[in-house]
Amino acid sequence: MKKREIEQFISENETETLIKQNEKKWEKWEEDNKRLLILGLGGDWYYKDQFLQDRVQEIHGEATKDLALWENNSIKYYNRIILRIYKDHKKELMKYFTIQ
Repeated sequence: MKKREIEQFISENETETLIKQNEKKWEKWEEDNKRLLILGLGGDWYYKDQFLQDRVQEIHGEATKDLALWENNSIKYYNRIILRIYKDHKKELMKYFTIQ
């Protein structure tokens, strides 16, 4: 084997090992944070921008009127909120997203 092939092989094995060692931890993190990620709150905007945070709380009240309590953690619920925030406050929201 060439040196480059050996280095690539080692790198791939190290990556695979890292994934296997941390898979359960990442699954738990994903499950614990699924609600925030669905809403897009995995980003910083919700915690940095009081105006947008207040709008989310207002929309929450409106968006949940026709939903059962168990639906407050559904994709339908989060879609309503994030789409409303985007539609009504796109300029404020886009300050937190960059295209590179």
